[in-house]
This record gives sequence, C-alpha cells and structure tokens, in this order.
Amino acid sequence: MSIRERVYSEMAMKRLVSNPNVSVLGNTKAERLPIFSFLIYPPVSNSGDARQKRLPLHGRFVTRLLNDLFGIQARGGCACAGPYGHTLLSIQNELSLRIRSMILKGYSGLKPGWTRLSFSYYLSKEEFKFILAAIEFIASYGHRFLPLYKFDWITGDWKFRKQVIKYQIMKEELDLATGIDLRVQYDQSKIEDKLEKKHGVNQKKFEGYLESAKKIALSLPDISHQVVSIPKGVDPDLVLFHI
Repeated sequence: MSIRERVYSEMAMKRLVSNPNVSVLGNTKAERLPIFSFLIYPPVSNSGDARQKRLPLHGRFVTRLLNDLFGIQARGGCACAGPYGHTLLSIQNELSLRIRSMILKGYSGLKPGWTRLSFSYYLSKEEFKFILAAIEFIASYGHRFLPLYKFDWITGDWKFRKQVIKYQIMKEELDLATGIDLRVQYDQSKIEDKLEKKHGVNQKKFEGYLESAKKIALSLPDISHQVVSIPKGVDPDLVLFHI
C-alpha cells in the first residue's frame, strides 16, 4: 500500500507542479502522503487586467465542478490550523483581521481556502489518471463555468443556475457530447448495466466524461471580466478569489 501511494504521490506532484495554472500548497519537495491541497488559477489571458493580482478560483467552486462534471469528491475551504493556512496563502495579520470582521458580519464566503483531495492506494490507474485530467481540465476551462453558478456570500456555497441555460440547449449539447439521450424519465440502471458489459468500461466512461465537459466548456464564452457581484459594504480587496 505504501509503495503504491508513494508512486501516486510522486506522479501526481510531477503533473500538478508542471501546470502553470495549478499551485500545490506546502513543500513540494518533501516526501508526503498522497494528499494534495492546491489552488487553481484561470489561464493568464483570462485573469483580468494584467496589472491586477492574479487570483485563484474559489476552492469550493473547484470542488463543485469536480463533482458536477466528473463525479469526483473533494474538499474545499479553509484549514482547521488557521495560522498555517495564513502562511500557505501569504495572508498578513491586518488582512486577516479585516476578513474576520466581515465574517463576523455574516459573510463566511469570504474565508480564504483551497481544494484538497487524495490519491489512495485502492484507486485504479485509470481512476488516478482521470482525476488528474479533471484537475487539468478545470485549470484550463473552469473559469468559463462561473456564469452558470450562483455564489452565496453567506455560506460560501455555489449553486448551479438552472435558469441560466434552457433545458433544451443543454440537452442538445450533452446529447452531441455523449450520444446519450437525457430524458426526464431516465432509466439510469439500464445504462449502467449496458456499460458494465463493455470491455474497458471505466476508461471509456472517463474519456466520455472529459469529452463531454470539454464540449460544454467550448460552448461557453471565454470570459475574463467579473461575473459575480460583490455585496454592498464588502471591500473588493478582501475577495481573494477570482469571480
């Protein structure tokens, strides 16, 4: 188990640190368990005014995309060890106190944080590669999905805006991407049974998920401007994530 996890850890680190839009937190040289905390940044051309500080996507937005697009479970948010989290994110005491004052007013969504997931020994090689590919996908296209979600400044949750895209438009996009008709009365069990009978089902499913996600992403505008409104009374300088 330990050998397998060490291999996964080394392979994941090599892939993630080589991506200019992914920042792995902590010491990337030290031997570690296959547990990764990281930030994902929009591509440079889509991070807004070049004179402004490049900000990462909200950690819980990343976890939402991992779940909604790929069925991958991850954790997003801050750390229990607050001071260590401040160090990782280079947050000075004054800024921390200002953010805390707004959190006490109810704006918990302002809490800085990151995304965390692990590569356990029981993952198949296909699952391992799929998770890494999903992270890389979000590093390239995640920002395009921002208009499709509503951010709750009170809770920090992201909720899909069903009203933003008409059902038929989304249905057509997904039909083209997967070849599977999305019906309200959808017999999921029959589809799963059919897939299970195919040789190499997992690999084909994973490739299909990535292909579907990319086709959806390419149908969305490659935005660089702010799409999430900041509540009145909240200083934009306290928003440490890309919106």
